[in-house]
Amino acid sequence: MKIWDVKTREMKTSIGDHPAAITGVGWAREGKGVIAVTEEGTVRINTPDSASLAVAFTAAGDVLYAMAATPLGDNIFAGSTDGQFTCGT
Repeated sequence: MKIWDVKTREMKTSIGDHPAAITGVGWAREGKGVIAVTEEGTVRINTPDSASLAVAFTAAGDVLYAMAATPLGDNIFAGSTDGQFTCGT
């Protein structure tokens, strides 16, 4: 996953080695974390500046295709293709 500066069109950073295709992304913790969900059912949160892995967990269900986070990033919700729903705190 890469973060780009829209104005300069330059890549700011490259984040994480994801072992499976990323199917959803979002911001967490007031922009202090980048959330990615993958085909293999993992949820990863990386810090955007250093690109270091902050949190990783496996969600319930099959392939994850949807995610959302509360504004403060204290809860992450992930939905899978088999209808399961995960809430991580």
